[in-house]
Amino acid sequence: MKERHSITGSVNVRLLFLLPALLLGVIPIVGYINIQSALQSLNTANTEARNNHALVLKNFIEADPSLLENPGIVSNKPPLYVNQATANVIELDGRLDEWQQVRPVTFGRDQLVQINFPYKPNSLVAKLRLQQSDSLTFLFLSVTDDVVVYREISNISIHRNDHVRLSMLDTKGNFQRYTVATEQPGTVFARVVSTGGRSLRPEPRIEGFWRAMDNGYQLELAIPNDLIGNRLAINIADVDDFNTRDIQYMLGNGLTDSADDLSYLTRGSKLLPLLFEQLNIDQVEFLDRQGNLIASRNRSAVVEPMVEQAVYLKDQLIGTIRLEVDHSSITKYRRSAYQQLILISAAALLFGFILCYWLSGQFLGRLRLLGQDLESVVDDQGRVLKAMPETTGNDEISELSRRFTSITRRLQQYNEYLENLSRRLAHELKTPVSVVRSSLEQLESKISAEDIRFIERAQNGVARLTNILNSMSEAARLEESLDKDEVSIFELTNVLRGCYEGYDNAFPNQPFELSIETGDMQVTGIADLFAQMLDKLVDNAVQFSAHQQPVILRLTSEENMAVLRITNSGPSLPETMTDRLFDPMISVRDDGQREDSHLGLGLHVARIIVEFHGGEITLGNRQDREGVVVSVRLPLMRLTSKLVSYSSV
Repeated sequence: MKERHSITGSVNVRLLFLLPALLLGVIPIVGYINIQSALQSLNTANTEARNNHALVLKNFIEADPSLLENPGIVSNKPPLYVNQATANVIELDGRLDEWQQVRPVTFGRDQLVQINFPYKPNSLVAKLRLQQSDSLTFLFLSVTDDVVVYREISNISIHRNDHVRLSMLDTKGNFQRYTVATEQPGTVFARVVSTGGRSLRPEPRIEGFWRAMDNGYQLELAIPNDLIGNRLAINIADVDDFNTRDIQYMLGNGLTDSADDLSYLTRGSKLLPLLFEQLNIDQVEFLDRQGNLIASRNRSAVVEPMVEQAVYLKDQLIGTIRLEVDHSSITKYRRSAYQQLILISAAALLFGFILCYWLSGQFLGRLRLLGQDLESVVDDQGRVLKAMPETTGNDEISELSRRFTSITRRLQQYNEYLENLSRRLAHELKTPVSVVRSSLEQLESKISAEDIRFIERAQNGVARLTNILNSMSEAARLEESLDKDEVSIFELTNVLRGCYEGYDNAFPNQPFELSIETGDMQVTGIADLFAQMLDKLVDNAVQFSAHQQPVILRLTSEENMAVLRITNSGPSLPETMTDRLFDPMISVRDDGQREDSHLGLGLHVARIIVEFHGGEITLGNRQDREGVVVSVRLPLMRLTSKLVSYSSV
């Protein structure tokens, strides 16, 4: 027959049912991957759309540069950027309060236009800011100067002191030169200067304020828009010697002597935002080569990723179109998608776990009932009392139940056969044994004295065989007679004392000790059967007791139970035999002790009697020395012993 190996493990069956639910954890993973893929596709599509918008704007601007409204945008000389004023009127006070948001242009060593003495970086540095309103262009100079030399009142020249030179083309294309100089800080006006540098007259339309600072001065000017046009040059002259009043050097964006040296002014375009609006393109800006903002529409306050498109005119870079890649809609989609994914995943996982938990409960419940049915047909000694009930399902558990039913039915039949085997053998062998015994008796008178020993041996064998047959049928007779005897209430201590007194005569060479540590103890049962059980246990204890070592009988009361312990001193029991010795035909006697025809039925009979009385019997080794302790626990007086389930009936 092919051997089958059982598979065992520590994994809980319910956990095995819940494991498939963990596969639902793939849902959020797959969902997350899909969302990421969708977001990447949306980002790519959004970026491509913005690139297309930038390309459209590039084509428009390159086809019509007048949209920029800055003719100097292709000039090789860096233009001066004029910011759009936040207010039409700026207070001329020489303070930076209204200029903080304007990016300055710094004039230093690289912007020197005249050098008469070696340049010292801390001697002269200037920062220029420009703003334009509807009618005025405002100019703000922050000049760092270690020595500020003001104009002498008595001196007709306006250039032998620190001063600022302005050259510009007005809106009619006329070239004009101006100088701003002052005898002291305060309100100032520009003066018209001839081509030779001589002061001609004041220009009251160019008004300003000169404020002295610890490290120089600040000059704020207001110039009418019709005077300044689109070209401008500024020079800052530095005089440090009060005696010679010679100009040491001048800083600026170009010479003020000729219109050709003037720098262009770059302003914000008014046409380009209209184009943005016409094409419905938001979050866009156009920057010139210097990074100055020329036009924009609906720029976001939050820094967003940008797409850029360079704009060329005659192969020369004139600026850059920058469009923000607005991810707000994608962000909303991502947030919404993640929320839905979390909710769906949580619902799926919860439903999966609940479903698997419920299915596992159904499965385990049926297995539990199957186990209970199986336990109900087998008693504590492993005897099958009845076959399992039939089931009518079509699933695997029902099929397993039907197999258990078939197995228990066959085991029940086999147990009945084994239980009746000893009775049948005893019955069937009695007649042959009687025939042999009578034949030996007849032969005994006919054989010689020399052969009589063979007859005696045969008679001893027949006697032993008779004892064996009587022992085999004793247990069966006992089980059959239990229900026939009437139970009664008897005094346990009196029965124990009576048996103890008889053991002195039955075992004259064996000392006994009796210890009753309780008062009267009434037990419901049959006194004769209790005495028979006690005789079996004492007989075993005496046979295995060491020479001249007493057998101790001790009766106590524990937890409403009568506890009788029979202890001897002798060989200990093997650990594996303490439970098996109550089964029939089991014994630990060696071959030398088997001459008395012991079949190991004494303890089996004792267990039957104890269980009939609703108690339990156990075997164990002594802890203080070698020996064995038999413990019998019986319940005290009950209404009837029938209240206790007796598996042998």
